[in-house]
Amino acid sequence: MPRFLAKIVLTLEPTDLQTKFHKAVREVTSHHLSNLMEIIGIDPVVFKTRTPEGEMNLQIWITSFNNIIHRTIMPNYYLGARKYLFMCEGKGGSVDFVREIIELTIDKLNALYEFIILVPPFKSKQARTRLKNKFQKLFTELNIRHFSLREWREPEDLMELFRECAKEIVLEKPTTEYLPVGFNLKTTEEIVRKIGFTINDRHEVIETLNGIQFRVNLEKNKVIAEIINPENGCKVSKELCIVVADRGYASITGLGDLRLISVLLAIKDKSILGLKGSRPQEDIRQQLQDLRKKFKNECKKKKQKKEKE
Repeated sequence: MPRFLAKIVLTLEPTDLQTKFHKAVREVTSHHLSNLMEIIGIDPVVFKTRTPEGEMNLQIWITSFNNIIHRTIMPNYYLGARKYLFMCEGKGGSVDFVREIIELTIDKLNALYEFIILVPPFKSKQARTRLKNKFQKLFTELNIRHFSLREWREPEDLMELFRECAKEIVLEKPTTEYLPVGFNLKTTEEIVRKIGFTINDRHEVIETLNGIQFRVNLEKNKVIAEIINPENGCKVSKELCIVVADRGYASITGLGDLRLISVLLAIKDKSILGLKGSRPQEDIRQQLQDLRKKFKNECKKKKQKKEKE
């Protein structure tokens, strides 16, 4: 039986209910317990289901924005999505929230795909009609025709919605090329430059922190730590093992580019120096200590060799 892979984006309205909504989605999806990539505002989860055409792994990219970094990166999360879901509180501000997101991400969207507004149950039919009319006006202004307003009460309601989305996507022919996971190198480098980093012609970002040079290769998905002394020619390097999932550094299949963006931000705020993994070999502090010891020994050997000559 065929297997399908598709991506949808679910954007949370930043209100007091955001955590509750997020938890409800996670209750019906498959995910690593600490998969939330807080530093870049994304939580990629998977909903597995069967459709009349075959099995489907529906990737749900849960996102929101709470700071300038999120706003810089977030538009790119919409690339390649087959549906756009907005989880809202259902009040007047929800319309403004959806408008802001669409205007922020407009050049990454495909207006031919469905826009779904998810809200808690209404207290009355009149309240539902009023909000639907406001969204109807918004989407008419934005030249978006395919939208729906749906209510949900329990996580099981979300499960049924995701099943429907999977069936519709399998039967619907894509109207453009889409990226089921991650970004291509060009998009990743575009994000990295917007954040404020410089990329050399080898697709590397080089940053120095506490005497250690970090060489982050966006093409090869590698992070190299180096210590160099140009005066005596001493140089040591080590490829770092970075797999701390809850901060967004984990090597999630297909999301290596997002991992590297997290790593760069961690270097920028110096938090990378204190990362500890679940195993000794994942402890960044220990890896950097080992690198310094190796550097000291290498310099000692060079000095002794020079003295003999």
